[in-house]
Amino acid sequence: MSLPTDRDLIVKGLCEIIEGKQLPPDGRVEIAVKGAILGFPATLEAIKTQFPFGVTYFIETDILHQAKSKTDSTLNLTIAPRITRGWLQTLGRLLLFDNKGKEINNKRFDGAFIAISDDMAKAQRLILYPGMIDRLESLHEYTGFTELHVRIPQGVVMQQPTAFDDLDLDVCREAFKLLSEMAQVVFEAF
Repeated sequence: MSLPTDRDLIVKGLCEIIEGKQLPPDGRVEIAVKGAILGFPATLEAIKTQFPFGVTYFIETDILHQAKSKTDSTLNLTIAPRITRGWLQTLGRLLLFDNKGKEINNKRFDGAFIAISDDMAKAQRLILYPGMIDRLESLHEYTGFTELHVRIPQGVVMQQPTAFDDLDLDVCREAFKLLSEMAQVVFEAF
């Protein structure tokens, strides 16, 4: 009988966090763990388990399968952290490091993140929802995410640049907790 590897321990820990199980490998991803958190289907996937590939978190909000019937209340929102801040933003935009994005008219958000959406009024409503900016800042602090996508009614998707083999289970626990709280807002308010 062989001892479990670090990868096996990470998978086991993730299964406990989201009360799920590891899916058998398909040709698309090397590791996939599927479960549920706060009543929403949750998945963590890794195309490959080692650097330079990161992991992707999915929280599905269309639990009633009404995406086809609710075509009027859709939103595609992408949030990314700013690469440059302060006076370096101008230089970053000139050198094409940083996209300008759309203004949300909130200094705290606009200074730290870039938002791109197909409906900026709904995006602004979601971002300015009480506690949402705090959740985004906490997510970025814990995970260093590169992109967070909110697709209404489908769900919330986040890309974390950390390789699967280097994941910290405490970070995953907090990330799933914050993402599921965001999914709850998306489910109830939109």
